[in-house]
Order: sequence, then C-alpha cells, then structure tokens
Amino acid sequence: MKITTEDVAKTTSRMLEMLVSSKIINSKDLEYFVGKSLSSTGAFEDFVKVESKPWQDDSTTFTLKYFNPKDAEPVLQIKINEKLNYTVFILKAQERLEGYEDFAFDDEHNLTQSKKLNTAEFEKIRTELYNVRNRYSHK
Repeated sequence: MKITTEDVAKTTSRMLEMLVSSKIINSKDLEYFVGKSLSSTGAFEDFVKVESKPWQDDSTTFTLKYFNPKDAEPVLQIKINEKLNYTVFILKAQERLEGYEDFAFDDEHNLTQSKKLNTAEFEKIRTELYNVRNRYSHK
C-alpha cells in the first residue's frame, strides 16, 4: 500500500486516540498491555500491538506498533526506553518527512524513516505525534 502524508496524519491521530483511550501516560502503564493490543473505537479496524524487549544495562524497550488492516507491516512504530532515556519513531511514507531520516524502502517505494528523541517522557512523545499529525493534515 502506498502511504501518503495524509495517511501519516491519520495514523498519528489514531495512535494518539488509542493512547488516550487506554489511559497510557507513562512507560509503567505500557507494562499492563505487553502482549496485548490497544483497540480502536468506532468502526475502525486498526490496532496497536505492545511489545517489550530486555535491553542493555538491565533496561527494557517498549515498542508500540500501529497496524492498519490494509497493510501487513506496521505503518508506525514507537520504541521507548525509559532507563536509557530515548524514544525512536519509525514511520513509512511516500515522501520524506520533516525531521526524519530515511533508511529503507518497501516494495511500494514507501520510505521507512526514523527520528530519535533524547527523552522517554510521554508528554514529549504525544507532542511529536501531534506535530506530525498537524504538519501533514490536509484540511
């Protein structure tokens, strides 16, 4: 599936909605959802899968993977490590996204792009999602 910047805006908006509806405000809240999915509300069939992986220095990286039913691979991933104080956003889109670095592309020529934040604060994570949503929303 070709992913437009408008799709990116919708994806980040849906991720925000799912974080809010699931009452996730910090990394500790993610522990409850590991191995489960955050479901969307309404008629949407998208979902977020939450995973955790032990990492260096006895820390844990949580990964939130946003899945759209039209695409077999996640369109958006957020990797959060509170102890090492970082968050990495990974997004796919046909165009380069402002502030993101591309590192791969898929069969549909979507660029896989990432951006690292030197924080694991959920307020900053939500701010990045809001910023991407607002930048690429076509009203």
